[in-house]
Parts: sequence; structure tokens; C-alpha cells
Amino acid sequence: MLDFHRPVRARAVLTFSIEDEAILVESALTAKAVYLQSGSAGDIFSQNLDNPRILIEVPAEDFRPKWDQVFLRRMTDVLRRKNAITEKEAGRHAQELIRQLKRFTNFRLPR
Repeated sequence: MLDFHRPVRARAVLTFSIEDEAILVESALTAKAVYLQSGSAGDIFSQNLDNPRILIEVPAEDFRPKWDQVFLRRMTDVLRRKNAITEKEAGRHAQELIRQLKRFTNFRLPR
């Protein structure tokens, strides 16, 4: 859920699949910002470079702990179901998957 305060007060709700698109949330939380840009289903970023976009600040302090909990729970369930493994084993795999994803989203090019 996104709450806008300027230039007008508004709220937007974005729905997505955690198992398929969690990297978007991780990236926004890490950068503390995200661009929203129009496009069509199936478009890739390079097709819309000139489309208007807005930069949204993403203060993660309140949301990060809840996200980490929901993300781990969801990925544990997905891995358990898809691989027919125990919840404990799926939890270990989910933690490793999330650790690697965070390592990837935290990557910064040297200046």
C-alpha cells in the first residue's frame, strides 16, 4: 500500500506474487525508493525509457520487520509444497534464498 502526501493526498494498492516478484520489494526497501512508471503487461524496462515516471520514497523502518516475516513464511511454504520437504528443511532453504537475494539487492558498484 502506497500513501502519497504530495502533490495530492492519495493511496494506491499494488498487488503482486511474493514468490515471483519479491525482488521488487527487497530492492525498494534497500534503496528506500522506487520509480513507478507506466507500461503494458509484458513490457521490459528498455521499451519504456522515455515514459513519465515518479520517484517514491519508501521509508522501510516500520515495514521491514513485517516484510521479513511475511517473506520468510511465504517462501518456506512455497518451497515445502514444490519440493515435498519438511517445513524445517524448507525454512532453512528459504532463509538461504532470502540471504542470497538480499546480497544481490545490496550490491553497489564502486564509485
